[in-house]
Amino acid sequence: MDTADRGKGLTVAPAQRYQSGLMIALLAARPLRILNFQAITIGQSLRWDGTGYWLTFSPNDTKMHYAIDEPLPGDLIPYLEVFLRTWRPVLLRQAKKRPSAPIHRRLWVDRFGRPMSESTLRHLIKRYTQKEFGTAVWPHLFRDCLLTSIAVDQPDLMRIGAAVLGHASSLTGEKHYNQARILDASRRFGTTISELREALLAAPKGEHDGPDG
Repeated sequence: MDTADRGKGLTVAPAQRYQSGLMIALLAARPLRILNFQAITIGQSLRWDGTGYWLTFSPNDTKMHYAIDEPLPGDLIPYLEVFLRTWRPVLLRQAKKRPSAPIHRRLWVDRFGRPMSESTLRHLIKRYTQKEFGTAVWPHLFRDCLLTSIAVDQPDLMRIGAAVLGHASSLTGEKHYNQARILDASRRFGTTISELREALLAAPKGEHDGPDG
């Protein structure tokens, strides 16, 4: 988002770049299921309460019929407001070139000014994560990453995983907890091997020779 313009002015390419950065940042902080994330609508599922923005979905709008009512992270609010004020209008203007394009309040907008489709959203997220991090991250993986991070860094909070992600049971969280334990064991094994190797290389020559030299 910080490098979206790159001297190109208020055109479609930097608007798309900025929007993609905001999508990735928001999905990392609030890993909604893709259908809810795609359907974020200004004034409805994205609402301002006078002090901050909230993501709100009724039970009828979610896969497991759980209501969602979560605040937007404070550090993303300035970026969201720049998008709403500056970059989203750039994309919306493209619709004026096509009389049949619908008027809408969806947060995410494609290059033609239309509500962004799920396939386009997935493509942009995978494209920019691949470009920036060397590995493509698809939308559902953000949810997996959150659970695994909780399991690794704060395993005592694993019980909240189902509530955070709207799971019907804790079985998915248990899978990630077990995965995190395997990951932790693998890291500790790797660290131990590295330490032993460094100690071996640092030892005086001949110290490890057998009795016959």
